Amino acid sequence: YSANKLAVSSYGQVKYEVENFFSSNNGYAISPGLIVGNGGIYNKIKKFIMLSPMVVVPVNPNKNLLPIVSIENVCFSIKKLLDNEYDRRNYNIFTELLSLETLVNKIITDIKKRRLIFRINANFVLKVMKSFESLGIVLPVSSDSLSGFIANQNYTAKNDSRLLEGSKYD
Repeated sequence: YSANKLAVSSYGQVKYEVENFFSSNNGYAISPGLIVGNGGIYNKIKKFIMLSPMVVVPVNPNKNLLPIVSIENVCFSIKKLLDNEYDRRNYNIFTELLSLETLVNKIITDIKKRRLIFRINANFVLKVMKSFESLGIVLPVSSDSLSGFIANQNYTAKNDSRLLEGSKYD
């Protein structure tokens, strides 16, 4: 959702250009929330939680909510768009809004391990990450990804829930 003309991350900027290309060429653009599956930033978060006994949760002082959608629901929505004619070219899909802390707690419950959670201001974490990166230290998640993640939490999008109607994962 942070993909817009004022996007702060490289990913958001490129995604905005790609969405515009498809929309202006009679294609569709689907903007899913944080996709819960076996890849992407969700998987990086999960792997970090599995390996680390202490988890730092960057807390955004603003809205602090993430739109969440399963990979199954993303696939279901794409199929529904391809099978039907819809009136718009850009769709936002998610099934729930969760705080990052709630998501981390759900992962901890799923992996059945004890973890210490430290809530720290996301902007502070971002500055520390950028400092590490300037020293050549490679982190599991880049500061660019975190900046887009923070922006995503500040952005409110209308959920196009009709693309999820009939999904067994809804």
